[in-house]
Amino acid sequence: MSTSAQLAGNHAGLLSGEERTQLESLRNSYVYALNPTNIVEVALFDLLVLTAWKIERTNRL
Repeated sequence: MSTSAQLAGNHAGLLSGEERTQLESLRNSYVYALNPTNIVEVALFDLLVLTAWKIERTNRL
């Protein structure tokens, strides 16, 4: 399974009213910059994206 396929369905960080496309855009930016290639990198990558998303959320409040 490709990394992009592994990442595509993971949107557990969304709250009601948040746009999926914004999270996908953030995720895609990080994929482009970091290009995770193995299971350890993908696990750390998902944690990074979720944390960045939560920080951006608090900045939007």
